Amino acid sequence: MGSDSPRLRRSGRPNAQASEELDRRVLDMAVGMFVEHGYAATSIEKLAALAHVGKQTIYRRYPTKEDLFNAAMGALRDRFLHAALLPLHSLAEPLAAIREACLAVMEMASAPETVGMYRVLIAEAQRFPQLVDQVMLHTADPLYHNVQARLQAAINAGQVRQSVDPETLARILVGMVSGWVLNQWLVGRERLKTREERLTFLDAAWTVFLNGVGTSDRS
Repeated sequence: MGSDSPRLRRSGRPNAQASEELDRRVLDMAVGMFVEHGYAATSIEKLAALAHVGKQTIYRRYPTKEDLFNAAMGALRDRFLHAALLPLHSLAEPLAAIREACLAVMEMASAPETVGMYRVLIAEAQRFPQLVDQVMLHTADPLYHNVQARLQAAINAGQVRQSVDPETLARILVGMVSGWVLNQWLVGRERLKTREERLTFLDAAWTVFLNGVGTSDRS
């Protein structure tokens, strides 16, 4: 159990695809361990045993448990927020891109594994404040910056009023579509559990957003 799988041993250093698959499997298992056992009780050694890989295989990727937690949060971010974090130039219409990002944020906020990881983060925030800083830096801040860029594009296109501050508005909008649902899930109330319910909620929030800062030129 202290060495990598036979397939990886036979081929030596894993190729890019095998390495990516291993990363995905390890991080999925890490999320499960953090959620089930908490931060303090999760160790790289236990993860290596569960994943049937050598400890050094994981230590090479994640030298500390903090690095592992940040990577696990990043994997969740990438899974749910891929569309929300696409470069703006790849999206044709700013308002549609903003709404797509909002839906992705809601999907992440109501995912059980995300809720579990945030519970861990809240429970350990005082003992390990650097965890919060790193999650904000690598997970929350990229989302806010991307939504801010989309809002600026909508302002430039005349779809959102020129007088608004896109940085502030990005935080308000993300909070409006995700704050309530995440809070509900964190305390065990699984609200907006279906996609249809989330879309209905988003439609209401989107109407408030457009009525508040939209212009008559929006499509």
